[in-house]
Amino acid sequence: MKLTCEHITKVYGGREVLRDVSLTLEEGKIYGLIGLNGGAESGLAAMKVKEYLRIASVYYDNWDRDMEKRLVELFGLNVKKKLGKLSKGMLSMVTIIVAMCSKAPYTILDEPVAGLDVVAREQFYKLLLEEYSATGRTFVISTHIIEEAADVLEEVIILHEGEVLVVADTQSFVDSARHVSGKAEDVDAATAGLEVHHPETVGRSKGVTVFLKPGQRVDDSYDVSIQPVNLQRAFVALCG
Repeated sequence: MKLTCEHITKVYGGREVLRDVSLTLEEGKIYGLIGLNGGAESGLAAMKVKEYLRIASVYYDNWDRDMEKRLVELFGLNVKKKLGKLSKGMLSMVTIIVAMCSKAPYTILDEPVAGLDVVAREQFYKLLLEEYSATGRTFVISTHIIEEAADVLEEVIILHEGEVLVVADTQSFVDSARHVSGKAEDVDAATAGLEVHHPETVGRSKGVTVFLKPGQRVDDSYDVSIQPVNLQRAFVALCG
């Protein structure tokens, strides 16, 4: 089973945030959805955590009550507190619990680790991989903590100015990128004919990020430094 959207346009707050987006999500993958900051709002502040989870358990047919109990205990969550009284990290924990316990075959999490400390973030990624391995569910993770999530993302979807720039295997996408630096004239010559992004110039020195297509290479006969880049730097090169 695949999940497909075609020609989606969305206007939010008078701004076009999606422009004619078409996308297909395949079954049994972990996707990373990466873009620049957006915004959200909620009207559930007066509801207690336990009430919110109870409603979620009714809404989702395959709700896992045993997992709910285990995750509430794992995160040390006080279910008697009102949502409006929770810290940002605790709200993220509630979101994670609902997402995981829903057992939905396609599960989308928007900034799931926002406000969590490093230990809780590690717990989330471990939980994500365990659930993925056990069930084969498809997860779409929207995050701005890019490099921390990079190792668990099979495919990356990069959105910029309302359009999809990249849908690719994460490792292949990262492997195609190089940062090239040196004297400006050498960098220009070494990268001639390549897809060049994010030029930075200081005096006579220059740095660029290039994305190589199959069979392409940076001409290393020039006096330039050629370095691999991580997922975060590749994203910044495209959208920064």
